[in-house]
Amino acid sequence: MMMQPNTMVTVVSDGLPEKGVRADNIMRELAAAAGGKGGGKPHMAQAGVPDAGLMASVVAGATEIIRKHLAAAG
Repeated sequence: MMMQPNTMVTVVSDGLPEKGVRADNIMRELAAAAGGKGGGKPHMAQAGVPDAGLMASVVAGATEIIRKHLAAAG
């Protein structure tokens, strides 16, 4: 039986991609923290995380990652 990865989705509000806050960049960072891969478009991205046990830690760390991207956008 082939296991399907757990899926995460990131969406950013209109106007944020133009300021440098991109869903694809945020998703890549979140996914990498859990050993997954992600990507998409500046306004919406998705990723697969192979180990469901890591999802809680990814969600717990998401706030800091998002804050970092918002701060970098100024």
